[in-house]
Order: sequence, then C-alpha cells, then structure tokens
Amino acid sequence: MKNASNKTNWTILPIVLFFLLSCVKDAAFYFNRGNDYVDKGKYDQAISDYTKALEINPRYFWAYVNRGTTYGRKGQYNEAISDFTKALEINPRYAAAYYNRGLAYHNRGQYDEAISDYNKALEIDPRDALAYCNRGFAYDNKGQYDQAISDYTKALEINPRYAAAYNELAWLLATAKEPRIRNGKKAVELALRACELSDWKNPDYLDTLAAAYARVDDFGNATKWQEKALQLFEKGEKAEAQERLNLYREHRPWPLD
Repeated sequence: MKNASNKTNWTILPIVLFFLLSCVKDAAFYFNRGNDYVDKGKYDQAISDYTKALEINPRYFWAYVNRGTTYGRKGQYNEAISDFTKALEINPRYAAAYYNRGLAYHNRGQYDEAISDYNKALEIDPRDALAYCNRGFAYDNKGQYDQAISDYTKALEINPRYAAAYNELAWLLATAKEPRIRNGKKAVELALRACELSDWKNPDYLDTLAAAYARVDDFGNATKWQEKALQLFEKGEKAEAQERLNLYREHRPWPLD
C-alpha cells in the first residue's frame, strides 16, 4: 500500500505543474498584449488585458505596475495609486513604483504624500534625477522654494542634460511669488539651456524663456519667444500664454509684483 500511494502522488504532480504553467502562460499573453495596446495608445484595451492577467495571477507584479502607469496616463489617479500600492506590497524595493505613485499623488494636489513617495524612491535609488526633479516641483507647488531649488540643482548634478530640470528651475527663478527667490539673469541662462537641449521645439520651455527675459526687462525677446511658444501650444493651453504675451507687449513681467 505504501508503494502504491507514492506512485499515485507522482502521477498527479505533473498535471498540477502543467495547470500552473498554463496559467502563467495565459497571464503573460494578456500582459504582453496589454503592453502592445499601450504602445498604440489604446489605454482602455490595455487596462482590460492587464486586468485579465491579474485575474489569472493576482500576484503579477508587473501587471499592477503597468496598469497603474496606464491609469496615470488616463488621469485616473485613484486607480493608479491603488495599483502601485498593490505592486509595492509584493515588492517594496521597487523605486519606480514609489516614484509613479508620487506622480499620481502630485497630480491630485497631494504634495506631502507625493514628497513622501519621492523620498522613498530616493532612499532606494539616490541617483534618480527624475525623483529629485519631481520632488523639487512638489516643493515648488507648496511654496517651499529653497527646497525646490536644492532638488532641481541636485537633478542637474546627476544629469547635466536634463532639459526639464533646467526649465523648472528657470521658471521658478523667473516667476517665484517671493521676490527674494527671483534671479532673472540666471533664469535666462537656464531656460536657454533647456531650449537648446529640446531643439527649440518645446512650447513650455519657450514660455519659460520668455518669462525669464521679461524678468530682466528684455521685453523684445520676451515678446518674440512668447509668440513662438503660442504657435506651438495646443489650443487648450493658449489662453494663459496669451495673457503673458499681452503683459510683455505692455513691458510688464509675469507675474506682476
């Protein structure tokens, strides 16, 4: 009887393994197809496939990460936060999940929560220029300008070709609500570098350059670059940029003192 029992156990095991491997394979199929949908900009279909992968394998770390990222791209920040939280329960040492959850909090205006997640990302990866830049942006939004400047500067020390960090620091120095923070000359220098690195094709960076020139009372260049920025902005982004252009034409900086 003992030998027969052992024989029975060994004949069942391959069937169980086959079933488990089939489930893993099916989950991977939906995950990979979801990635293809993301590449094509079909976010709803991608989310559906990541969800199917998770129904098959509820511990599928990368499915949570990618579905969370896709929710973030759709502006569904609550869902994104939920997915990144689940991913971090599975792997609490994945810095990018903290960073991406921080972005979701940031976009909801929850700057303290965002900063906390950027901190955790930087504890894991102290050379993450993106996390420094975005933490700086969160501090900037909170009006903690000294901390913001420190983080933007650190991001540029790590990556001297980081155009977005040049732009954010330039914008802060040109437009900060606190006059003591403003430094128009430095803002022009930084904004020029951001524009050079982006081949002068990013309207946000041109907008920053215009604001920097206005801060040093060079309203000719401020008007010139704001007009170029307006040509590149999407329709829904033009109104505020037009308001700034009107000020520059009147030889007034933005924001007004």
